[in-house]
Amino acid sequence: MNNFSSYDDKIVNKPWGHEYTSLRIKKKIAITFLHINRNKRTSLHCHPNKKTAFVVLNGKIKVQYGIYKKNSKVYNPLSRLVLREGLFHSLQAISKNGAKVLEFEKPANKNDLIRFSDDYGREKKNYEGKRFTK
Repeated sequence: MNNFSSYDDKIVNKPWGHEYTSLRIKKKIAITFLHINRNKRTSLHCHPNKKTAFVVLNGKIKVQYGIYKKNSKVYNPLSRLVLREGLFHSLQAISKNGAKVLEFEKPANKNDLIRFSDDYGREKKNYEGKRFTK
């Protein structure tokens, strides 16, 4: 699916919470708001062709870098991190009320995704489709 605008102005439900693309400039960049529920985490995944950055708005997150759980670090509100292309990562909300995070992707491509592992059975699956939007 290459119609990236089909996710504009829509909440995409995820098993760990939801996301909303708040700004997209063609295929150049996208800024997405993530709400991660308490003790939930994103899949351990990478983006082979895009850089990703995060800003923690509130709550605390634990970020796993690479495929080993021991390579993790906790980030507090207003923390920033930038990930290179191809780096496997996962974000977990460890705060009582979950966490809110801004994600910056360059270039904007929801299908640039390889899942290594997933708590919700989505390994080797693509980005969620339109049926997960509202």
